[in-house]
Amino acid sequence: MSKARLVAAHEDAAAFYRRILPTALPAIRYLNSRGIIAATAHQPPWTLGYAPRGWTALRDHLHGLGYTDDELLTAGLVSRSRTGGLIDVFRERVMFPIRRTDDGAVIAFTGRDVSDWPGAPRYRNTANNPIYRKREHLHGLAELTARDTPPGAVLLVEGPADVVALARLGTSTGPCAAVAPCGTALTAQHVAALRTVLPAGTPLVLALDADYAGRNATEHAYPLLRDWPGPLEAIALPVATDPAELVARGRDAAEHFLENERRPLAELLIAQRLGRHRLDEVPGQAAALRHVAPLVADIAGRDTDRASALCARLADRLRLDPFTVLEAVYPDPEEPPPQPAERQRETLAVGLPRLPDARPAGLEYAYHCPPDAAAAVRVQHDPTTGVTAWILAEGLTDATGDRVAAHLAAEIAARTAVTIGARNAIELARTAVNARFSRPGTGTGDATIALLLSPGRAAAGRLTVAWAGNITAYGATSRWFSTLTDHPSSTPKATVRSGTINTNHIDRPCHQIVLAGREAAALPTKALHGLVDGHRPDRAVKEFQRSAPAANIVVVRLGTNASRIAAQEGRALTRHATAPALPPSPPRSAPRGNPDEKQAPRR
Repeated sequence: MSKARLVAAHEDAAAFYRRILPTALPAIRYLNSRGIIAATAHQPPWTLGYAPRGWTALRDHLHGLGYTDDELLTAGLVSRSRTGGLIDVFRERVMFPIRRTDDGAVIAFTGRDVSDWPGAPRYRNTANNPIYRKREHLHGLAELTARDTPPGAVLLVEGPADVVALARLGTSTGPCAAVAPCGTALTAQHVAALRTVLPAGTPLVLALDADYAGRNATEHAYPLLRDWPGPLEAIALPVATDPAELVARGRDAAEHFLENERRPLAELLIAQRLGRHRLDEVPGQAAALRHVAPLVADIAGRDTDRASALCARLADRLRLDPFTVLEAVYPDPEEPPPQPAERQRETLAVGLPRLPDARPAGLEYAYHCPPDAAAAVRVQHDPTTGVTAWILAEGLTDATGDRVAAHLAAEIAARTAVTIGARNAIELARTAVNARFSRPGTGTGDATIALLLSPGRAAAGRLTVAWAGNITAYGATSRWFSTLTDHPSSTPKATVRSGTINTNHIDRPCHQIVLAGREAAALPTKALHGLVDGHRPDRAVKEFQRSAPAANIVVVRLGTNASRIAAQEGRALTRHATAPALPPSPPRSAPRGNPDEKQAPRR
């Protein structure tokens, strides 16, 4: 049995249904109620029809055209009754033809019941057969491709009546275009068919029914559409309303609604998920945050700026601290073990306490932040990639708000930098700090920040420094000591909350990197060079403390011997509540850096 015969049977069936529609009063009443002009519905491009009430009207007609019972059964146009005879599959239904996109040939039908018989299914679709698979075809896609010009946007709706009704509307980008799955949920094959037909950049707008099934369909559609090559939007329809009903109420109002109610699909999903929880209670707020955090994290992997804005809105909507939201969206992949209280109060940390596993990092660092300073230092390491981030944030003053801003910015930047990069992490910290101090009664707070990001194992040798404000980064080699940041004046032109976020990619190998707060940065560069040159990080920090006791300092040595770091880590684990002693200096005969690299001469 050839596929051509099956297609021909569907074409002849469509012509049969089409001739009956103009005189079928139940079908005309239904179409008028759905915003479809019944007088022209049977004309191209849609050629709607009507399946009459009789049990064998189509079967008898197609028999007269020479089709066999096997052909009609295979095509899905007839079925066997309980008595063994052949009867029409579609009876007393408005018929929506489904066409192939390549040649426009009819290959299936969706029939909408207008009989009002109890128990009759509202929709009936052609069963899968050799020429038709529900999972591959969309109603309206063939009609869309037949247009002379590509659409400005395409609406994804639930039913064929929505597709035909929306075709009457116009938008600012041209005639409205819509498609709908045929008796099944949206599939990857449907999305692939859309991507094949539509030019890249075409907006896709979900306009699914505002009911439980429609909300579930929206949730199901997002993973399939998240990588759509263009704007991905949605329309929140009024409750108990679908697009066809909007058109039936009035074209002008429908056009205005569909034009002005479009918003990003992710925002609609977040609103839907939040709507399932009691946001006036703390348990409900926590549950809502857990529900939406994976979605925001997914967005952050592709659009950091948008995720930052969503995090700020969530913090405001849920009345939560911005860091709580950021912590849910960017969970720490490996929480460090709890530390004794005495170690938490240390003013000097050497080597490894904040690294989950320092051996793959191949580096050594030390920092100093006086307990009474309005500043914060954070270190974060990703053992999977080897990427490490060091952050130094200082409040603009000693005011409480500035202390809060510095600690919040440092914590958020540390948690996110190893995943999204240095500049994006500061952008996210900016969003969180601005959200924290945006509500009445929260006071004011601001800080400056600098972030050093090591490249990890995938891009050895390339460091990144990002900063906003007057925290200064210095690079030291065997030949020079120079600033890696640029501050035209002592008054910062940028802060965590506003102004330019600068970035510097360091391609030349540096032996040590220094992040210095304003107290240390006020020292002459030559003096700073003397404090760092030739010293291990712990020794350099001690020298800084002697020269500028109130200074906030981070000193990072690159290419540290991995075995020596492992030994330091083992000693740290054996200590208890007492502050750890500094690791001894290596013997002069031992290599000071990576044993696989040629060591630069000391000055």
